[in-house]
Amino acid sequence: DQNLILIDEVPIYNTSHLFGFLSVISPDAISDIEVFKGDFPAKYGNRLSSVVDIKTKDGNMKRFGFGGNIGPYTSTLSVEGPIIKEKSSFFLGGRFSTLQWLPQLYYKDQEIRIGFFDFNAKLNFKLSDRDRLFGTFYIGNDNLERNTYSSINTYGIGWNNILGTLRWNHVYNNKLFSNTTVYITR
Repeated sequence: DQNLILIDEVPIYNTSHLFGFLSVISPDAISDIEVFKGDFPAKYGNRLSSVVDIKTKDGNMKRFGFGGNIGPYTSTLSVEGPIIKEKSSFFLGGRFSTLQWLPQLYYKDQEIRIGFFDFNAKLNFKLSDRDRLFGTFYIGNDNLERNTYSSINTYGIGWNNILGTLRWNHVYNNKLFSNTTVYITR
């Protein structure tokens, strides 16, 4: 409640996956992180404890690239590249849990499903030498469900995040610029 977590200037409210074991955003999608543990700048106001400001990758304007990994807990895939060379780019990244095997080790008489996914997308347009337009989209979802085979006892919990942002950056001269951001978060 007293910590502020931002993704491309937008507050995110469910800040982790699997009850805090994994970060809310895939490491493949991050270009920069600033962490303030106290005495943070006034532009981040309304919090008492800390600020984590995450900037996502803009995408490569020159060439295509991709990456990914497969692991026992999560798997990721990302792709980036130009839409129009030197003028616009995209970044797409996704991560999903591969934990379906874990509950079966301990709870053989129950069907327990745990999992999460997140997806990042960013578009970057160079409108002129002084103007750039960025669009960011993020969605993340967690769930935990239990179904007992011996009865119809079923329960579960789930939570998610959705955010979208449109940011226009304008450079007036070498000493003055502006960022105008419109966003929605849930």
